[in-house]
Amino acid sequence: MATPVEHLRKDKEAVMDRLKNQEKEIDHFTRARRLEEIPLLAKQCEEEKKEAKEIFEQQEAEEIEQLKNDWQMALTTRGRLKMIEAADKDEFLKMFQEQRKEEFKKSLADFENKISEERKRRLYERKEKRREERRQKWLQEKAEEKKRLRDEQLKRDLLSLVTE
Repeated sequence: MATPVEHLRKDKEAVMDRLKNQEKEIDHFTRARRLEEIPLLAKQCEEEKKEAKEIFEQQEAEEIEQLKNDWQMALTTRGRLKMIEAADKDEFLKMFQEQRKEEFKKSLADFENKISEERKRRLYERKEKRREERRQKWLQEKAEEKKRLRDEQLKRDLLSLVTE
């Protein structure tokens, strides 16, 4: 009886030893893979930093170039404007101001029209609301009068019944 139990125990120990060995192998391979990946990840990180720096420098150079072009355009425009005679400049400014004044007058007239229409609409709504309130009040008074008359008639009828 002891022999089969002993045999099962030894089989179980053998299986456990194999599992422990497999676990050690997996751990060893995992560690080895990580150790091999570390330099590759560091290299990849450095490459990404270099690439990001190059992109930043390129964008910065493009922005500086655009600012230089804008500055040059402003200088050119300033030079052209200086060459314009004062009379021409005054005439242009006067024309520009008149144009702006006309636009302002037009927008002011539109605004005043909208306000006028809104006032009319609100006045009409208020008028209709008051009319409806007066109608409701009249209907209520009429109903109260009718009830009062009916009550008086009932009192008279009761009084006549009591006196008979």
